[in-house]
Amino acid sequence: MNQVDDKQVQVGIIGAGEITKLVHLPVLMNIGDVHVEWIADMNSQRARDLGRAFGVERHIALNGDIQLPSCDIALLATPVYARRPYLEYFSAHGTAILAEKPFAVSSQEHQQFLEICGTNKIYCGYMRRTYATVRALRRIVREHWFGRMRSIRYSEGGRVSRTTAASKTLDMSYERGGGVLRDLGCHGLDAMLYITGASRFDLRSAAIEWDKDTDREVVSEFTLSGINHSSDECPVDFSVSWLSEQSNRMVFEFDHAVLRAGIRPEAEPEIASSARQSTWTRVHPDIVGARSSYQAFFLEWQDVVSAFKSGRPGDLSAESALLTTRLVDEIYQMGKGG
Repeated sequence: MNQVDDKQVQVGIIGAGEITKLVHLPVLMNIGDVHVEWIADMNSQRARDLGRAFGVERHIALNGDIQLPSCDIALLATPVYARRPYLEYFSAHGTAILAEKPFAVSSQEHQQFLEICGTNKIYCGYMRRTYATVRALRRIVREHWFGRMRSIRYSEGGRVSRTTAASKTLDMSYERGGGVLRDLGCHGLDAMLYITGASRFDLRSAAIEWDKDTDREVVSEFTLSGINHSSDECPVDFSVSWLSEQSNRMVFEFDHAVLRAGIRPEAEPEIASSARQSTWTRVHPDIVGARSSYQAFFLEWQDVVSAFKSGRPGDLSAESALLTTRLVDEIYQMGKGG
């Protein structure tokens, strides 16, 4: 099935919600070697309306029995707690899968999903890996431009009203894939692991502000190690919140310089002297990467399609995100007192 270079890659979509409507379908319609074969949803009218709006001819109502047309890659734009039946179905049919984040609600479940699908045929949408800023920082760290990395500070979020801006996922129980850490913070943790190439972490502290069983603010300290296959260790201060204003910035301190960057795709890294952090200068590495959300999703799909065609894992393989899930898992366990 991987020898498809001379024909379009057929994509099927599970879930006709906002992420499909606002991002995935507009992007997929602009990738030349991809054709959206069908779209399915529990709400048949929603699937029909969205399909017609984007020229997708087949609209499918999901029910108890999963019987779907064939496709090369299936997009699972569903809540994480509803994924397992589709993973089992598509793996049995040899179909590759792109799942939205968070990939799983525990590291044990993440590992089970990998075993169900096979490590080369399932991908996870940690699309910040495609950001130009993230790719630039990854190169700077791996090529030791400014010496050894000494520390990282990461902060994201802000005050959010539950009645206006909070998403359905954000308000769900953390055990079902909701909360600020799974809804937002996992992106930041994955970006830091991707940038540093760390293979291990040591969690030092985790303080969580709970709203019943939903986390609204998470502050954590941990150490990353195995960076670039070295013995270096790097302490990280991490915070993500929907309760208090955050800097929405990541700061990397090296032996010979300090770099900072916003967490949005259009952000550009800035550099300052370690001794004098009052003057910052923009850094412009020659890096191909996303500078908008649509570009990020385009590059995400480009990576998945390329990996599918070649049979290689690709940058967004779900196996490469296992350490992210483990870190999220441990933060919850420590923050819950478990």
